[in-house]
Amino acid sequence: MFHNSFKTILGYFILGIIIANYFYQSLPYLVNIPTHDEYFTNLLWMVDHIKIESWLDQFLHLIKQHNEHRLLLNSLAVLTDYELFGNVNFVRLGIIGNVMLIGLAFQIIRSTKIELNQPWEFIPIFMLIFVPMPEITNWSLVLFTTVIPYILGIESLRLLLRSSNLSLITASILMIIQTFSVGNGMFIFPAGAVLLLIHNPLNKKQWLFLAISGVTAILLYFIKYHFTSNSSLTE
Repeated sequence: MFHNSFKTILGYFILGIIIANYFYQSLPYLVNIPTHDEYFTNLLWMVDHIKIESWLDQFLHLIKQHNEHRLLLNSLAVLTDYELFGNVNFVRLGIIGNVMLIGLAFQIIRSTKIELNQPWEFIPIFMLIFVPMPEITNWSLVLFTTVIPYILGIESLRLLLRSSNLSLITASILMIIQTFSVGNGMFIFPAGAVLLLIHNPLNKKQWLFLAISGVTAILLYFIKYHFTSNSSLTE
């Protein structure tokens, strides 16, 4: 019993070291300067947003197209940061985005059959996720358009397999949010279809929720959509 407890504690200690090392190497490189597209998607976007008076126009501005993407979650993060602190701070946004990696790690663990008393089996997952990478770990735009959509995507697929109406409605909402937060987010719907084919191919209610939310999200996504080439830049 003592040996198993010590082994479990040691495993979680190693997980803590992996996380601590990641933040130790990543956080010093966060600077309050926009990286690449962030000048357009964060600063200029916020300048334009505060000039908008209509609630409807403000909502539409949240899902404004940038290149091939619509950046709902990033826009919400920028807007929240501005409303709370009176300015847009890229260090704050970067810290929040990096902290969300912890949520991603545990979301992946929830999707496995690994027991919480087996932390040693979590180590490969943590070592793959918590890898400091320049222009990703210090680029909040990338973090908000990848990490959080991944978390929402995994959760939506998990809820899709449940039979309750609340779970299916929540799954649909999360999928729509993901679609409007990153360019390839709409592929969560084909992923959901594959999952249903494997687990519940005859469940009409689940297929109905998936079809309605998928068609609605994709049709809305391409309203007033401007197709861009590799060399073009749409603000």
